[in-house]
Amino acid sequence: MGQIPLDVRKTLNFSSDQKGVDGAFRTRTGTLVPYQVKHRIGRPKVGVAEVATFLGLTERATDRVLISNATRYATDVENRDHLRLITGTNFDTLTATDLQGIAAWLDGRPAPPTRKRLGQWLGDLRTKKRKGTLSAERITRLEALGVWWSKPRTP
Repeated sequence: MGQIPLDVRKTLNFSSDQKGVDGAFRTRTGTLVPYQVKHRIGRPKVGVAEVATFLGLTERATDRVLISNATRYATDVENRDHLRLITGTNFDTLTATDLQGIAAWLDGRPAPPTRKRLGQWLGDLRTKKRKGTLSAERITRLEALGVWWSKPRTP
């Protein structure tokens, strides 16, 4: 816990000699979120005993995060309130672009711009059309633009 600044420890009501919390980050809204990281060889689930200190120290937190490359957590951990769980399967879905964005964020740089694939973009439009969040006329124009954009063009 020596890495967590004193003012953050005081805000989260952590004493300086306690173990079990690896760090804390501040959200865009200013909320302090404590976290703990667990690495697994072979990716077995994370048991309650392994994170009990963290769960006890952060019980009153309005948000807290456990991060692991494990495929899952023990059911008693998964059923806790105000607890976000990040698993190895979440990391498995990250693309090279996602990782570049994370690296940029860690370096304090803006994330690189991303482009949706045309099929994904059109699928999103059709979903909005079904839900009624965009007018049919607007959807038709956007779909036509997407189809035009996907065709090879010569200068």
